[in-house]
Amino acid sequence: MNITVVSTPYKDLPSETMGSVEKVSMQRAISLYNSGYNVMFVAPTNVDNIGGVPTFRIKKLETDKISSKESKVKWLFKTKSFSYFRPYLDIPKDVIGEFTILDGVRIDPWDFLVMKNKFKKSKIINVMHFPGPLFNSIYIKPLPFIYKSSTWGALSHGMYAFMKKLGYKTIYFPNGVDMPEKNCIETDPERYLLFFGRIEEFKAPHLAISISKKTGIPLKICGRIYDYNYFDKYIKPFIDGKIIEYLGEIPNKKLFELLKKALAVVYFGEHYDPQPTVLMESISYGVPVIGFNLSPLSGFHDIIRNGENGIVINKNLDTNNIEKTLNEFDRMDIYNKTKLNWSWSSVINRYYKLGFEEILSKNFS
Repeated sequence: MNITVVSTPYKDLPSETMGSVEKVSMQRAISLYNSGYNVMFVAPTNVDNIGGVPTFRIKKLETDKISSKESKVKWLFKTKSFSYFRPYLDIPKDVIGEFTILDGVRIDPWDFLVMKNKFKKSKIINVMHFPGPLFNSIYIKPLPFIYKSSTWGALSHGMYAFMKKLGYKTIYFPNGVDMPEKNCIETDPERYLLFFGRIEEFKAPHLAISISKKTGIPLKICGRIYDYNYFDKYIKPFIDGKIIEYLGEIPNKKLFELLKKALAVVYFGEHYDPQPTVLMESISYGVPVIGFNLSPLSGFHDIIRNGENGIVINKNLDTNNIEKTLNEFDRMDIYNKTKLNWSWSSVINRYYKLGFEEILSKNFS
């Protein structure tokens, strides 16, 4: 089977600073290749081969994403948005496989149609890195005839059920995680909590601060500030350099050193995040996660199991016996179960093969 994996046109590959979608896209391509598939990877890169995968190089795109504050009419008819797909239009036919996995698809209607037409001779899987409720919004709801003709890869079971209920052709198509070597697992962690991710209200680092204050366990916060007003009001006043530290945006190597030594990672991420990379990377190092997500569509519920690889708390942030529980976790057991359930090879064998067969079947809908 020939598979083309298409990344976004925004960030050069490979790179330590690449965003989660680009990083996952590259890992997906390499893992499919290592599983025996014939793979072509399409991405902005300066090399012709990544991890054994032949790579078709597209031009890196320097453009701003469409603002969510634009009017609905302007959003639908903004011709400038076509620029997003210009780097893909020169892809030759021999690069396009029997299946095309789009990690960079956007759901602007005109952009979507351009991309669909480009890969029309291939069976397309649009990986849903964005929340499914958009398909029930005022933007998308009037246009089902455009989107229901395509196949969607849902990253969470909740999102899969939601999309099927709306009548979309959907398969469960989760991301995997690159597993570190066993000797990287720190079985004797240091006493601090870790928050890493974008510093903005959606990611809720202020709740991580509340957990730290309630438990008395120091907190280290890492990430780029995306909302300075939020940071100045809800984060900065609590930074004392001892209990609450803000370390800024740090290189991946240093971040993973902090991660593997942390007592736990604190997560209260975006409401509809279909498969948070933070969670996958945390448990891949055997580090338990403290947090919650009230939306049944979130991938949080697929990944974190209370008492097994984390502590699922309620919205009142009850913290009774948290530190005692954290010290009782078997971090090597968390690592082994993550490898069994979420390593790329496991995800491909358990879900991707089934998904490909389902799409090829006559009864797929």
